[in-house]
Amino acid sequence: MNNTAMLKEFLQEVEYLANKDIDATSEADFCDCPGGKARAASNYMAEAGLFQTVIAEKLANPDVEIDMQPRYAVLGEITTKDQSREMFTKGCRDLEAAIDQVEASDLDTPITAPWGMPTTKGKMILHGLAHSMYHLGQLNQLQLLKGDDTFNWM
Repeated sequence: MNNTAMLKEFLQEVEYLANKDIDATSEADFCDCPGGKARAASNYMAEAGLFQTVIAEKLANPDVEIDMQPRYAVLGEITTKDQSREMFTKGCRDLEAAIDQVEASDLDTPITAPWGMPTTKGKMILHGLAHSMYHLGQLNQLQLLKGDDTFNWM
């Protein structure tokens, strides 16, 4: 298996795990602020998808500057599990399509991340995957705080 195929398969695993955890979380727990200034899971899971879409766009157009702030303004409008899952799923499809366009030999190609740091195409993909896993960890923590100690993703 080449590296791009491995990255694509891992993205599919991340999406599978996310959907299991989203399914296991009630609408109220998923969409309500858990306290303080914490964001609702509906917000950060939608952000994970939006971030994947941004990475996909950057991979397709490496020289284009992407201002992430205006894109993230839409997150305040995400108020349901279905809306959040739809944005997460769209991000997975966008990143999957972008990975399909990257040759394994192109993974080391230098690129500037939307946040201004120099990186490579391969690391950009990994960043998207790690970012989604980070937010899945938040969702797991929320489940625990709400009394669910089941490993829902298993």
